[in-house]
Amino acid sequence: MQLLAGAGLNSYRFGIEWVRIEPRPGQFSNAELAHYGRMIDTALELGVTPVVTLRHFTSPLWFAEEGGWLSPKATDRFVAYVSRASEILDGVEWVVTINEPNMMAMMQEAMRSGKVSQWHSPTVDGDAERERIAANLPVPTPEFAAPFIAAHHAARDVIRERTGANVGWSVANGALTSAPEHTEKLAEVEHSWENLYLEAAAGDDFIGVQSYSSRRVDANGLVPHPDHPDNTMTGAAYRPDALGVVQ
Repeated sequence: MQLLAGAGLNSYRFGIEWVRIEPRPGQFSNAELAHYGRMIDTALELGVTPVVTLRHFTSPLWFAEEGGWLSPKATDRFVAYVSRASEILDGVEWVVTINEPNMMAMMQEAMRSGKVSQWHSPTVDGDAERERIAANLPVPTPEFAAPFIAAHHAARDVIRERTGANVGWSVANGALTSAPEHTEKLAEVEHSWENLYLEAAAGDDFIGVQSYSSRRVDANGLVPHPDHPDNTMTGAAYRPDALGVVQ
């Protein structure tokens, strides 16, 4: 934080780790809460605006063993954690409840369908098998979106009740495009991938927009990126204009 403040940057987004704060169900670590509280205080002392994310992909093992986000206890478990985490948010103006819930819903669907072993980052296995990735990337359905939306709304209520922070969540936006003859399919994919989550943010104070590339949609759905030297290791096209497209 000293380095980024010295470089003239004025905000710092970081996550607080649920598993550190609640290593066992109902058992909360005052030491870890104090650690993250010091991070917030340090940012404020340096004139850096802290943007705190309550859940960035990872979950406690005990939560996963209960069934994770598909468990009927999921929202209550998340709210209990958020309630304790809210105790250290004095001075925080911006709180993100869940990072990229649409990606999380896709991962949940991949696990349920047994495809999670087929779909993983090529940075792990060393090969950018973009055709394999595209073929095994399930489009998240409303069934898998519902737990995240319920947890987000419940957490939003807690943050508003206990703090003065602005609250919202951040969505992965794919900057999807299509040829004119495929606009109906584009609308279908956009709704499942993104719009469902943007609509759920209608009552939020802000929406986080995260876009790293653009994807084309044809009659069958998402189309793999063509080979190109500038593609990332996951096969995504180098498209810095994607952020402008989704806005």
